[in-house]
Amino acid sequence: MKKKTITQILFTVLFLVFFSENLISQNVSSGISYYINSNNLYYPGEKVSVYLYAYSYSDKIKETKYNFEISVFKIKDVEGFYSNQTSRGNINVIGKDSSNLLYYTDEVKTINKTLKVNKEYSYLYLNENIPLNINESGAYVVRASLGQYVAYCGFIISRYGIITEVGNNSVLLYAVDRKTGMPLTMQN
Repeated sequence: MKKKTITQILFTVLFLVFFSENLISQNVSSGISYYINSNNLYYPGEKVSVYLYAYSYSDKIKETKYNFEISVFKIKDVEGFYSNQTSRGNINVIGKDSSNLLYYTDEVKTINKTLKVNKEYSYLYLNENIPLNINESGAYVVRASLGQYVAYCGFIISRYGIITEVGNNSVLLYAVDRKTGMPLTMQN
């Protein structure tokens, strides 16, 4: 009996560790869960948007519309923000030292969005691609709030990319223009 309980706990922890990297979702008290994501990298001038998905299997939900607040933060100290992340797999606003990493950001935009839930049998869902209309190069964090619950994702707008070659005790980097593939010179 004890071995079975330990196995169940271990399986649950492993499941949460492996799958929480990809889905940063929140379960709202009304029974609906949601998450947001975005492309990680945009070229200046591309249309930047976040994708919001919410769902529930509960028959008890009476609401048909939810009011989300989408806040966009520009990271002003990129090195400080990313070096204090707890994971490489997703964006977290609580740092390794339990500090609030939003300290490294400035809020640049807030969008209030009322979204209607679709219902098929006892399954409720909504899918929404929300344009952010952000054009300035930089690194950004997006927060979707529904009541007291939040979900985060991040993206970067840059015309530059880095091609890396990793060897024994060495790393070779090439800085290039992402659209043309041309290497950047020291003047650029």
